[in-house]
Amino acid sequence: MKNTIDFENLIGLKTIFCGIDEFKFRIGNLSLEAIEDEEDGYRSCLQELKVLDKNLLILFRENVTICIHPNSNIDGIVLINDNQEIVLEIGTDNSDNYYPSFLFYYKPELLTFNKSVSKLRDKITQTPS
Repeated sequence: MKNTIDFENLIGLKTIFCGIDEFKFRIGNLSLEAIEDEEDGYRSCLQELKVLDKNLLILFRENVTICIHPNSNIDGIVLINDNQEIVLEIGTDNSDNYYPSFLFYYKPELLTFNKSVSKLRDKITQTPS
């Protein structure tokens, strides 16, 4: 028996996004893997979100809310940070009905930690006046 989770069970959940490793990600104490449907031929859809037996390491902590994807052509979820920015998109993009595509798009530059590092880097590299 496969241990999977449905999108519907995650919608509206406010949690901590803790890390990512390829198509695996951790939210709170739950580590999941987005599995691409290999039986789908040339098309590639999201088959399932598999619950992993072993948790991924905590790489960072970012407050997020899990929402249904705002694009109606995409069957999936997004993780939205406190600034209402999408940091992770997961699902199937049906924009081209004939060739849907697997979607796992991560935007690490929008994480609070990375924004702080970027500001610090800018200060360090500024020419003194």
